[in-house]
Amino acid sequence: MRYAREKRMVWPLAGSIVAGTLPGVLVGYYFRVKLLPDPRTFKFFVGVVLLYVGWRLLQDIGRQPVLEKPNAIAALPTCDMSASLRAVSFSFMGQRICFSVPAILIPALCVGIIGGIYGIGGGAIIAPFLVTIMRLPIYAVAGAVLLANFVTSLTGVFFYSAIPLNQGQVAPPDWLLGALFGVGGLIGMYCGAKWQRFMPEKIIKCTLAIIIFIISGKYIFQYF
Repeated sequence: MRYAREKRMVWPLAGSIVAGTLPGVLVGYYFRVKLLPDPRTFKFFVGVVLLYVGWRLLQDIGRQPVLEKPNAIAALPTCDMSASLRAVSFSFMGQRICFSVPAILIPALCVGIIGGIYGIGGGAIIAPFLVTIMRLPIYAVAGAVLLANFVTSLTGVFFYSAIPLNQGQVAPPDWLLGALFGVGGLIGMYCGAKWQRFMPEKIIKCTLAIIIFIISGKYIFQYF
């Protein structure tokens, strides 16, 4: 809601991510129940991929210019947006940003599969991909990633709660634990959305890189 109110929500980007992740979540749920009861090897692969993404993100920090006055982006919303099934373009911070929709759908599908297997929305994976590989501005992608993560997470909960695959049984979530996660996450996300525009880009990217390395290290360590 904050990103939409500040006109920093790239709706076509959010739609592209959702279009890729939703079928991926269903495939991931099937893999988790039928094929990966102990997905250590797959988790190791995800850890290696995240390690590479984190390394690319650190490289990107030294290459790209940093916005001198981050609070200035409050007066620079996304504008002149055009979208088709092939490409999306918009203006942000005085630059014309373009990206290919198919180039978003394929990695979003992979992220959806990972999310379906591990019960994660995939925001920690798709966000650094958009910033490092697609070269999209971090101030503009956050709202789209949050919205897509929200839709994907709800879909994953539905699949685990309503679709029986293992001898007619389902795997509903722990609602109390989920509610505790949700309350903490809600407070954190509101503060993050409120303060993001006042934080230098380098700090945001460094924080994201640290989180990625922690997750990657945990996945790789669990394999051994």
